[in-house]
Amino acid sequence: MYSRKKRIRKTGLIVLAVFYMIFTTSCGDDDKKKDYWLVKTVTEGMYILCQGDKASGAKGCISYIDLSEWSVKRIPLSGKQPRDIVIINDYLCITYPDDNVIDIIDRRLNMINKRIDTKRIWGEKGIGPRRLLHANQSLYVSFDAGYVGKLNEKSFSEEDIRQAGSYPEGMAFRNGLIVANSDRGGGDASIGFIEMLSSPSLSRMTSDILICPTDILMINGGQYYLDKGTVDKDGNQIQAGVRSMRQGEVVNIIDATLFTRINGRMFVVNAPKTIPETPVTFGYYDTDTKDTGTFDVDGLENPSAMGSDEIDRRVYVACNGKDGNSGYVNIYSVEGKLVRRVETEPNPIAFAVSYGSEVVE
Repeated sequence: MYSRKKRIRKTGLIVLAVFYMIFTTSCGDDDKKKDYWLVKTVTEGMYILCQGDKASGAKGCISYIDLSEWSVKRIPLSGKQPRDIVIINDYLCITYPDDNVIDIIDRRLNMINKRIDTKRIWGEKGIGPRRLLHANQSLYVSFDAGYVGKLNEKSFSEEDIRQAGSYPEGMAFRNGLIVANSDRGGGDASIGFIEMLSSPSLSRMTSDILICPTDILMINGGQYYLDKGTVDKDGNQIQAGVRSMRQGEVVNIIDATLFTRINGRMFVVNAPKTIPETPVTFGYYDTDTKDTGTFDVDGLENPSAMGSDEIDRRVYVACNGKDGNSGYVNIYSVEGKLVRRVETEPNPIAFAVSYGSEVVE
């Protein structure tokens, strides 16, 4: 018996089960023999959406990190100021709020497969496509106009659009769609609950400490909201943090301007925009034990986005270069140790992980 490795491209959703068995049978002259193949999910790479820099003229693009060899490839984009990115099978889905466009890019060819003009499809409701969520066999998109649209995950054709709240941003799905309605800190922020499967119902949760929620994480059945806070009279960002529900009440969990998760542990960066600068902090909050901890922040300047890889158990923190002409991503272990730093294009703003499968005999 010998061993070998064979890479298989995964075209479905992210596989949660890491191992499963495939049985193959071959017949010899005297007996029958079964060969057992072990298949595991592996991380192929990371797509990093970069907005570019208007001042320097750097255009929006994607920096793709091939994790097998730590190489970085630049993928040009056609729109202005891209905002979000998700992977569905062999396609990258990217929003352009200023252009009212969602591009569907064939990532095998790095070519646009379909361009969705959201204003043409949905009229005024489709202005400003911002954030994306792939869930429930659908692609959901939030719009500055206060709505959330639903697209078919295979044809990318429109299926539905519902009112959400004021300036909806990030979303999550659990028995319906959960939406962070930021209101851009204008005083009407809320968490919206939209039943997308049956009756067109909408309920909204408000709280005095929900100021500008922009992202949602679902961890161990709990909902965690990243709130960007507000700006004081001197222009300093204040009251940014993670909120959650406790016995029917919204409560503060931890100060943060960015967050991500691996299993039950939430990783946070706190870097509010203040003058003078507030020191950056990087750490974790364990949703099971409620323990917290801090990591070394050396090399973390101007953090702009966070992502994670639950297969390799790594945390990604993207940062803006101070000159506006470049960016970089620090890659950490779950223990907070710096694994590698990778240069990117300017203003990295969002992540999408590419998974595949590896077969070992």
